[in-house]
Amino acid sequence: MALGPAAATVNGWLDTTFVNGSVWLQLHTGDPGTGGLSNIADVDGRQIALFTRPSTWLVQTTGAPSEFLIGADQVITHGSLHTQLEDGVWVWNLIATSPITVVEGDVLKAGDGMEFRIEGWTA
Repeated sequence: MALGPAAATVNGWLDTTFVNGSVWLQLHTGDPGTGGLSNIADVDGRQIALFTRPSTWLVQTTGAPSEFLIGADQVITHGSLHTQLEDGVWVWNLIATSPITVVEGDVLKAGDGMEFRIEGWTA
C-alpha cells in the first residue's frame, strides 16, 4: 500500500504558497527555529522573494534577487520564508550553502540559485 500525499497535492501546495503567493525572505545569523523568529540578522527587514516551480516537487527563485541593506557586521547562515512583510505565517526555513560574511553598509543580494524540494509522495 502506498502512503503519503499525491504529487498533485504537493505541487498544488507549492504553487499556492510559493509561486502564486507572496513570500517574504528574512535573513538569520543562526538557526531560525520553529516560527522563523530566532537569530534574526541586522538587516532592513524582510524582502519579497519570487519563485517558480519548473518541475514536479522543485521550487526555484526567479526574477530579480532580494536585496538587503546590512545594519551590522555579521555572518548570514540561514533564511526563513513568511507570508507577509511583518508577522504573517512562517512557511519554511533555509540554510545557506556556505556562511556569508557581511559588513555594515553592504547590500546582500539573496536568492540567486535558491531552491528547495519536497520528496516522498505517492506517484
